[in-house]
Amino acid sequence: RRLLSTGGDKKLFVRSCTTNPPGTGAPALSILASETQEVSAGTVYDLAVEPSGRLAISAGQNRSLCVWDAATGARKRKYEAGADVTLRVRIDPAGMFLATSSPDKGVRVHDFHSGEIVAEAFGHGEAVTAVAFAPDLLHLVSASGDGCVMVWRLSAKVSGAMQARRSEL
Repeated sequence: RRLLSTGGDKKLFVRSCTTNPPGTGAPALSILASETQEVSAGTVYDLAVEPSGRLAISAGQNRSLCVWDAATGARKRKYEAGADVTLRVRIDPAGMFLATSSPDKGVRVHDFHSGEIVAEAFGHGEAVTAVAFAPDLLHLVSASGDGCVMVWRLSAKVSGAMQARRSEL
């Protein structure tokens, strides 16, 4: 088991851990080993793990999205985020696309493997503070400091690719 964490200290911690049975007097979680990597030039606001658990992606103040090996903490790829700051990153259940939100009032969908921005939408009145793929894989949902929740329809190409991949899993 691995525990990943990151934050304002600009570091990614990859910790090997084990769970302990209840009633033994031991903590529920024991850390066995820890690796540390420098993440970025700015604060990291979010971290997501793709469905296989092998890769994680971080987002924050450095104008980029970084893909990490979840077992070792080694950086695998770095993509342009499309915004100066990215507040949230989510990976679709099929592991093909990333959804990001940012203070520029936008949401973006990136191809997870190339980093290419395949969709971009604006409409919130303030920073977009939450983003998620809907379970139907046809929509993206976002929320903002303006109090609005928006439901965005994904293109047939994006939603079709996610649905086809999910049916293979």
